[in-house]
Amino acid sequence: MSNYLSNLTWVANNLKWFNKSPNIRDFNSYKNAMEIFRDFGFLTWASFMTGSDFDNLDTIKKTVEFAIKNKFTLAFFHILMPYPGTQIYEQFKKENRLLYDGHWWNHPDYRYNQATFKPKLMTAQQLSEATIQANKDFYSVSSIFNRMFDRKTNIRNLASFLIYNRFNYVIRKTSI
Repeated sequence: MSNYLSNLTWVANNLKWFNKSPNIRDFNSYKNAMEIFRDFGFLTWASFMTGSDFDNLDTIKKTVEFAIKNKFTLAFFHILMPYPGTQIYEQFKKENRLLYDGHWWNHPDYRYNQATFKPKLMTAQQLSEATIQANKDFYSVSSIFNRMFDRKTNIRNLASFLIYNRFNYVIRKTSI
């Protein structure tokens, strides 16, 4: 997408870890694809998952910086959820990394936006707080203001401008 991320090995490691190896092959073509979307005026929405075995507090911050720099209309930062029946659930169970007795979905102490496993490079609490902070940072007043002035997308026309502002305002209110 940009040289900012293409030289970072953690991005490739994350893609491999999430079984998205095909994305690595064409990783640098993302920048061109994004420019085509922007040239056509598409509002860009992105979703990022935090908590891989290669994520740490710094990589989460860099992901937010990337999303802001690329002026995504919207971006969401979610904590990896190891669902029963998935490989990651079985891996974490085998490694004794599941929290909430391995049944977070019906555990009385689990709350939305909490890590349900023990990450490798930070604590579960740190992952939870960093992901919440990522959303707050992306929807901060300065970020909304800086991303707004993308003439190709977010202020291309009145409709785009209204959509951009309304969604960012509503999500900001829920992220604070």
